[in-house]
Amino acid sequence: MVTQKTVYYFPKFDDAFFFVKEIPEIFFIQTVESGTFDYSHCSSLDEAAEEITSEWWEPGYLAADDDGEMYEMPYEEAFEQSMDTLTAYTLYEAVDKAFSNNGSFLDALGYIEMVDIDVIE
Repeated sequence: MVTQKTVYYFPKFDDAFFFVKEIPEIFFIQTVESGTFDYSHCSSLDEAAEEITSEWWEPGYLAADDDGEMYEMPYEEAFEQSMDTLTAYTLYEAVDKAFSNNGSFLDALGYIEMVDIDVIE
């Protein structure tokens, strides 16, 4: 049995990879200090930000302002903070980022498998 896969090759870095997971139409990726997280199952950046916000914010959530004073953070501010951690990538942009960053989030989230160039040739 022969399996055929599209291999993306970038000669400048002599890197190649193929996708091992279903490719979303748009990648919605959250990048924070604790890591990189995939929200590509969402239909929009707004939906992804809503999901992220619901994971950490609840009514009465206390935050510190610039002076260290505590205040109840409104949902809109929490939503904006979540939105600021998100980036949307088309397939082209994701592939470009993968080549310029040796796999980047595509590799970290298990979307791709790097390929040994010598095996292809």
